[in-house]
Amino acid sequence: MTTIRTPRTFANAMTRVAASLSFETCRKIAHRSNRTVRYWSEERSKKRPTIEQALQFDIAYRLAGGEGAPFLDTYMHKLDVAVEAAIACSDALAGDFATFARESGEAVAAGFAVTLSNASERDIIRAVGEVEEAESALTAIRRRLASIARLGARSNTAPVRGTQ
Repeated sequence: MTTIRTPRTFANAMTRVAASLSFETCRKIAHRSNRTVRYWSEERSKKRPTIEQALQFDIAYRLAGGEGAPFLDTYMHKLDVAVEAAIACSDALAGDFATFARESGEAVAAGFAVTLSNASERDIIRAVGEVEEAESALTAIRRRLASIARLGARSNTAPVRGTQ
């Protein structure tokens, strides 16, 4: 029975290489046991070939007439997905800050209107509404920042210590 593997995974890359070269050849390239090399082709396995081994597999695959480079193609796909996620998070965060800037500006303007001697009950209600919208925008920023921190979406994120 053929096991179906998810495309663009390292397990699938190992399966493609082994289908072209054979597990025995892959074992010799990696200087590992046949079982280890077969284990690399199983999605449930957490073990993967080293970068150097993956490079050797891609070279042998290409020399055997294969198109592309299964491990490099998988790595590039995973890199693209991660970078796109980080960019999307940064773009969304910028949008959240823009919304907060607009909402807080409207809250400040409505608050100043309340300080005027001719302020009405309607002005006060409007100011409260504007402050609530600014609070909502700030809450959205807090959630987005927490989400980015959990996902590790920013490659230059460093742990913050002692400032909480």
